[in-house]
Order: sequence, then structure tokens, then C-alpha cells
Amino acid sequence: MTSANILIVENESVVARNLEARLKRLDYSVQTIVSTAEEAITKTKEFRPDLVLMDIKLNGNGDGVEAAEEIQKNMGIPVVYVTAHTDEDTMQRAKITEPFGYIHKPVDIRELRNTIELALYRHEMVGNLSESEARFRDLLGTLPNIAVQGYDRKGIIQFWNRASEEMFGYSNEEVKGKNFTDLIIPEEEREGVRTSIEEKLATGRSTTPTEQWFQRKDGLRLSAYTNYLCITHENGEPEIFDIEVDMTIFKNAQKSLMERERLFRSLTENVSIGVYRYVPGPNGKFIEANPAALSLFGYENKNEFLGLKADDLFVHEDERIRFDEKRRKDGFVKNVEITLKRKSGEHFIGSVSAVSVIDSDNNVRYYDGIIEDITERKKAELEQQQSLSLLNATLESTADGILVADGKGDMVKFNRQFAELWKIPEEILSSRGEKKALEFVLTQLKDPDGFLKKVMELYDTPEKESFDVLEFRDGRIIERYSKPQTIEDRIVGRVWSFRDVTDRMTSKKELELEKVYFEALFHNAPEAVVLAENDGRIRRINEEFTRIFGWSNQEVKGKFVEDIIARGDHRSSAREITLKAAKGEIESIEAVRFHKDGTEIPVSIIGSPIFIGEGQVGVYAIYRDIREWNRASKERESLNAELRSKNDELQQVVYVTSHDLRSPLVNIKGFGQELEKSMGTLVGLLGEATIPEENKHMINILMRDEIPEALGYINSSIEKIESLLNGLLRISRLGTEVIDIQELDMNSLVTKVAENFEYRLTNKEIRLDIGELPMCMGDQNKVDQVFSNLLDNAVKYLDPIRPGEIRITGKQDDGRVLFSVSDNGIGIPTEHQEKIFQLFHRIDKISIEGEGLGLTVVRKILERNGGKIWVESEPGAGSTFFVSLPPSPPTASSPLLSSLPME
Repeated sequence: MTSANILIVENESVVARNLEARLKRLDYSVQTIVSTAEEAITKTKEFRPDLVLMDIKLNGNGDGVEAAEEIQKNMGIPVVYVTAHTDEDTMQRAKITEPFGYIHKPVDIRELRNTIELALYRHEMVGNLSESEARFRDLLGTLPNIAVQGYDRKGIIQFWNRASEEMFGYSNEEVKGKNFTDLIIPEEEREGVRTSIEEKLATGRSTTPTEQWFQRKDGLRLSAYTNYLCITHENGEPEIFDIEVDMTIFKNAQKSLMERERLFRSLTENVSIGVYRYVPGPNGKFIEANPAALSLFGYENKNEFLGLKADDLFVHEDERIRFDEKRRKDGFVKNVEITLKRKSGEHFIGSVSAVSVIDSDNNVRYYDGIIEDITERKKAELEQQQSLSLLNATLESTADGILVADGKGDMVKFNRQFAELWKIPEEILSSRGEKKALEFVLTQLKDPDGFLKKVMELYDTPEKESFDVLEFRDGRIIERYSKPQTIEDRIVGRVWSFRDVTDRMTSKKELELEKVYFEALFHNAPEAVVLAENDGRIRRINEEFTRIFGWSNQEVKGKFVEDIIARGDHRSSAREITLKAAKGEIESIEAVRFHKDGTEIPVSIIGSPIFIGEGQVGVYAIYRDIREWNRASKERESLNAELRSKNDELQQVVYVTSHDLRSPLVNIKGFGQELEKSMGTLVGLLGEATIPEENKHMINILMRDEIPEALGYINSSIEKIESLLNGLLRISRLGTEVIDIQELDMNSLVTKVAENFEYRLTNKEIRLDIGELPMCMGDQNKVDQVFSNLLDNAVKYLDPIRPGEIRITGKQDDGRVLFSVSDNGIGIPTEHQEKIFQLFHRIDKISIEGEGLGLTVVRKILERNGGKIWVESEPGAGSTFFVSLPPSPPTASSPLLSSLPME
């Protein structure tokens, strides 16, 4: 089917533009977009589209149903409704107009494509039926990939086309006299299909395309889009036709075939380069070639060329093998350069591209290709490359910045080092003008006048050479050398050379400063540090080592570290750390070491190698006294045990309380249901009783309005209490759940949370900005819950009168990691800003759904993860929620200490 022209009738511009984009992606043509019923009728008359996509709810007077009725009745153009949920009356009116399909919002591109294709097909089929029933049956019998069955009011099959035989596995003879539903409808769906058939017979209307499960003869099930068409014959007897089609296969195959054929014809007829089609395999041969291809290979007779094999044209066998292997592996080759030969035997270089065309069994039918003679171009390119290669290699291989200028001072050539050395912007370099370049570089120099004077002097005396030293304002020191450029003893320009000698002239000073820096770091480190040879012999210790262990640098130098601070069985483990560090490994443990006076000192130890360049020159060890930390850990464990006990008691109280409250709720709910049933019985009895009309009217009001309303309030209150009890239980269990504290990649975590909100954010046109977030420590699932809740609240409480904006940021803050979730929503009054974290507290108790538990849960989670939360907000301007969590621990190795000097 060719690309259809479609008119869109939609009152929401965002939905309309989205629909337009998807239609164009499916190769349909959108003629125009309108939003009222009047415009829909007018533009349909004007453009005569192939199909109208109609929204039911429209702007202005009238709706989509009225417009569709006018368009289908008076213009005969098919209409497909694009609609969300709407009221029953409107849907009934829509059905009466007999649309050609329904597409539900939000629009699924697969449903869009299938519904449109089936609608267009159905419209075409209805037109054909009106011309001739005989032609209709002949057409249905031969349609490829479209299964059609006809049956009478009892479901007995009257018509069974060839596509039905292929789809369901039954021949025409096998289905004669058989019931349609018993034959190809799965047993569990037969009753529904029979009911549907009866409805179609009663109304005589066709249906919209739907997806239906069928059962083949071999027992396999298949799903197809199906449409039912009811036709009444001259004798008054109805016949129902069932049409099944897999539009995906049909559409893709047809589109691919048409596009390939169009492309091939265009290439063959209109390009000046060679175009060919070749069948691969042992008996492979050319089956098509354009005049340019024949001329390229020196053939005048096309039939003579078509009898050739591709192997006859290759000069080198290895090139042919590589070409075939790449084409078989990738399915195509592009711009492959191959040495080929003409009919005369002359060799030339061809640039060949080819793409394989495969059949439904994934076998290569043939491949289409193009070929161009690039022999002369390759020769010219080679000469140019050789010439440029020498110049570029010379320019780029040197560490100096090189600039070549012509006699006017304009830049002719420069290398990468020159641009980086002078930090000249690309726009100035691309202009090639000396004046702009000079203006830029002068601002970087301490003596711009002297620099400029030297430049002018050299251009006044072009034969002169020059050498001087330039000092930059940023501290760099550059040597400048200049020499005239000559061609056959004629000066045509000048070559400038610039060399950065800053490092050479300042390296000694920097090395001295670096040594002072590392000495200060070493001696003032808060941990005890030992520098040793690879075998563990001590070279230096810092002051903290002396303070913790009591040894001086003179006492320990040249001795093994395990002999100084390890005793007894601890010496072997201490030696093991040294040996691992000597092998380039990093070891981190907690152990016992000894003071000079014999006192035991629990310490944490990091042993690591020291590298200079690629070579290991020694090892170091860092010791931290953890006696205070151990005492604090024992106290913390005692407090945690007490807290767990209190939490268990609290959870038991909450559980018992909620259980005792739930029992009377169940009774109230059950008796309420019994009361509703009794009400129904009582209403029936009152209808039979003889009661004065005035009393009967009052009883009816009580029984049908007042009492049901009261029961409704009772049921909603029960549901609310159950919800609150569930929330209370959830809060109580937070303190007992096992948490897994680990290092969290917050960029990945928050991005995944945002993906879950993508539909809501897009639907409400909310802009979400996520900054670069630092790592932190916490339970991944719980922290995910925190940010999901905060993002959910931000979306809920956005101000509907302005575009929504939400931003999530993070930073290191005073030994913690601080995250913020900001919005430009309705804000929170000052008096509520602390209460929102309390149980069941909500600011807006009517328009926003929820129990008021979200922020309470968030605070509880953060407390268990060593974090906290608070809010800053201004009513009418928005809110910012701050989340503080522990930072990631430092790594085991210290880059600074790894670079400490050995002496």
C-alpha cells in the first residue's frame, strides 16, 4: 500500500504533534492538523484525505462524533477515532457512526500502524464489495498473507481462501461443513466469539480491528489482527466474513521491496558510476549492469558482460577473498579499494560498495553494488600525501611550536604545538591573519613592546635571523628563533620557532618546594608512618610513630619493622605485610602492636609499595591507634542492642494494637455488607406491600438515598482506618529491617529513579535537571526509596499555573555528603515545615492523595542509614529538601604518601 494522506483532528497540540511525528515515521503524509468539528469538515472537503484521525473531544461547537458522521455520510472518507476514556453516552454515539477503528491514548505506534492499515484496507474492501461480489470473492481467494473466512448464521464455513489454508493448516475440502469456532478458535474463547457473532448478526454492522488468538490444525496458537464484516444476501440470509492479517510482515516486506527497487532503478538510470547486480555462489554471475559499468570494464555488449563471473575481474586473489569474507560477515562492503582489470587486460583501481539482499530464509539472493574508477585520483592522492607527509612529520614530530608566515605576515602553516603554546583561539587561527594573532599574543607577554619591535625589525630586514627569550605573564619562559624561508634563493616568507623552556629553568626550584611539601606532610601526618626498603629495613619514621610506639628515628633506622613493634606470634603477620608490599600488593588489616615499654596497642595498618616511575623503590606502612575507636564501638554496640530491644517492644505494641483494632473493623465491614444485602431484600418487599403513597415515597428516599449514603461513609471510613493501620505497621517495621550499608553510585541510582518518573514528567511537561552527584554510603534499596518519595512529592505539589522545574544536586559538605531536591511548586508554610515529617501529617488533605506517611518513612530510613533530612521552603515559590548521608571511606592507598621521598 502506498503512503496514505491523513488529516489529524485533535484539540491538544502536544498530542497532535506527537501523532504527526509518529505518522511521518511510518511514512504517512499528514496534510494538516485542526482542532474543531467545523474545521474538520471544511478541511476534509478541501484536501480529500485517504483517512481522518478524529479526537472525540474537540474545541468549539460540536464534537468528533458529529464531524465523523458528516464526513463518512457525505464524503465517504474513513474515520478512525483517537480517544481516551470518555462517557458511555458519547461512546454509544461514536459506535453508531460506524468508525473504521479506535486508537487509544496514549498512542502506541504499533497499534497506530495496524489500525490505520486495517482501516484503509477495510475501506478499500467495502468499496470493492459494492462493485461486485464475484470479484470480491476472487480477490479474497488470492490475497497473499490475508486470511478470509465466510460463514453463515450457524457458524458453518462457506468460504475459505488460500491464505486461510496457509495460516491455519486446513485445506478447503477439510473445512467444508465445519463450524468456524470449533475449528480454529481456542476452546476457552469459543463462547465469547459465538456471542460476538450473534451481536453482529443482530446489528448487521462490521467491527473495528482487534487482536484475536486462533488455533492451527497442528495445535499451535497464533495471534492476528482480525475484523468481521457482515453481508446480507438477496435472499435475506446474512454471511459473516472474518479477515485476519499480519500487517507487520506485509508492510515491511512491501516497503523494503519498493524502496530497494526504486533505489536500484535510480542508480541504474541516473548515475555516472558503475552499478551492477550479482548473484553469488559457485554459478554466480552478473545479472544487471548500467552503461557506466559496461564502459568502465571496456564492454560494449551488455549480454557479453552479464555472462562474466566476478572472479574474472579481480587481479589479486587475496583481495577477492577479503572482499567476499567481509561481504558475507557484515552483509555489505563500503568503499573497498580493489585492483580490477578491463576487457583489454588493463588494470585499474576501483572503489567498490555492495549490499547483500536476503530472502525470507535469510539466504543471499543477490547483492547490488556500485563501482568507481579511482586510479588517477589515487595517484594524485599518493603524490600529495608524500609531499604533505614530509612537511607534517617535520612540523608535528618536534616539541617546538612552528609558524610559517608569507611575505605579508599572514600565517601559511603552523603545528599543533604552536597553537597550544600561544593558546590562540581557533577562530583566529582559521582566519590566518597576522594582525589578529599579534593582538592576541601581545596580551600574554611581560614586554609586548619589545616583542613587537623585534617582529617589525625582522620584516624590515627579511634576510636576517634572530634569537631571543620571551617571558610570559603566566610565568612561562619561551625561546624564540626566526629564519627567512627561501625558494630558489628568493625569500618568500619567514619561519618562527618557539620552545618552552619553563620546566628546564624552574625544575630545580620546584623539586626543592616539592621536597619541603612532602617533608611537612610526612612529619605532620596524624598517623604513624614508616618508610622502609623493599626487604622491610626501616629508613625513616615520623613524629607520630615516635609518640605512639616510643621509638626514635635513630633507634629504629636499619632494623626490621617487625622486630621493633611486633612480638611473639604477631611477628609473622607483621612480616607478611612487608612481603606483600614488596610484591606490589596493598594490605589493610587490624592487629596488635607493642609500645617500647611492652604495652599492647590495637592498630589499623595499611602496607603499600612506593613507586618512582615504573620501578618500586620501597614500602611504607601507616599505623592508626584504634583504642578509642574500639571503646566507642563497644559502647555503640551496647546502645544498639538496647535500641533493638526497645524497637522489638514497640513493634509488638503496634502489632497488638493494630490487630485489636482490625477485629472490630472486620465486624463493622461484614455487618455493613449484610445490611446492604438486607436493604435489597427490603426494597423488593416494600414494592409488593400496600403502603400509602406518601409513606412509600419517604421510605424510598430513606432506602435508596439516605441509608446507602450512610453505608458509603461507613465503608470509606473503614478503608481509611485500615490504610492508617497498615501505614502504622509499615513505620514500626522500619526499625527492624536488615540494612546493607555499602558505597553508592548516586549518579546511577538517581538516574534510574528518574527513569521511573519519565512518563509523568513528560505528560506534565516538567523539566528535571540532575547535577553531578558524589558517592556516599547507605543501603541501596532504602536510599532509592528516599529519592523516589522526594521526587514523587515534588511532582505532586508543583504549581499548575507555571511550568514545573525540579533540580537534584549533591556536594561534599563538612565531612558529609549533602543532596538537595528542589522544585518551583506551591511551597510549604513555615508552621508546617517540621510537622510534615510527623506521622499522618498532610498539608493538603483533599486534592492530594496519600496517607501522610511518605516523609515519616523517609526520615526513619535516613536515621537508620546515619543520615538526616530537613526542608527549606517559601509558599508560592517552591521547596528544597536536603538529605545528608555519610561520605564514602578513603581508599586504602594514599597517593601523597606513595610519593614520599625515601630520605
